Amino acid sequence: MAWPEGFDGPLTLLGQARDLFTGEGGEEPRVLDHDRFDIQVDPARTITRISTEPALPGIATLQGAHCLLGFRRAIAPLLEDAGARERPLALLLDDVVGSLVMSGWLVAKWLPAPDPAEVDRTSQENVCSGYATGSSALFDRSQVDKANPVAPIEPADDPLGFHPLQPDRDRTARRVRRIDVWDEGGEIHMDAMFQDTGVVPGSFRAVVHEYRLLARAAPGADGLVLTGITAIPGSLPYSECLSPQFSVRRLVGTPLPQLRRKVLAELRGPIGCTHLNDAIRSLAEVGRLAEHLRQFA
Repeated sequence: MAWPEGFDGPLTLLGQARDLFTGEGGEEPRVLDHDRFDIQVDPARTITRISTEPALPGIATLQGAHCLLGFRRAIAPLLEDAGARERPLALLLDDVVGSLVMSGWLVAKWLPAPDPAEVDRTSQENVCSGYATGSSALFDRSQVDKANPVAPIEPADDPLGFHPLQPDRDRTARRVRRIDVWDEGGEIHMDAMFQDTGVVPGSFRAVVHEYRLLARAAPGADGLVLTGITAIPGSLPYSECLSPQFSVRRLVGTPLPQLRRKVLAELRGPIGCTHLNDAIRSLAEVGRLAEHLRQFA
């Protein structure tokens, strides 16, 4: 995420996602898919430019749409075809909303701090655990105002370990996501994470959100079924953001394809975390990765 004309100008979002298969025995890893998008939105959060690679039929109809309010409903008809829905591009587009939400943190780092007396956060009360009634987030900015440096996520000793990322530049934000999947005796194991960062004053990359997920799934009547899940918090803006890690257990027993709906129903409001929920919802696509495992085994 970048603001080439300053924060009063348009925001450019460049997204990419890749499926990479690594076999046993040291053979060269295989890139199965590598999808991209380029989206520009104006300060009113209206889409002024959008393109995808591969080209998604109907994507031009989103030009002029709001990229926060109703965006996921707007892209749903474009992803009805299984071939489109199962590509990395679908997960990329689903992540636009969460990325834009976190981008406000980076903007706040560069702009003068507002007078606390003029900031009303009551409208955010109970939207998530971080803003639950009585949370420090509603009256204390000291935690979120911190800038915790973060090391590069790309492994220096493994050029294929992560797809190429945009270089660090002032006033840019980034959301990265990783989902590793492997088979152990017919049970699918998942190791997933997300991390929200931005280049802050002082020209270093700081982190605002990060969580890791360890999960398992076994074959069931409706496809893979979640048999275990653990959420491991990393750097988070408020101490109250730690509590959703204990709520994820109620999702055990859910068929993976139903996770998107189940998460929104079960982990709402102050017992959930907007960004952690997005990470769990992304596991709904693990069935496609498991198919790759079987295909190339």
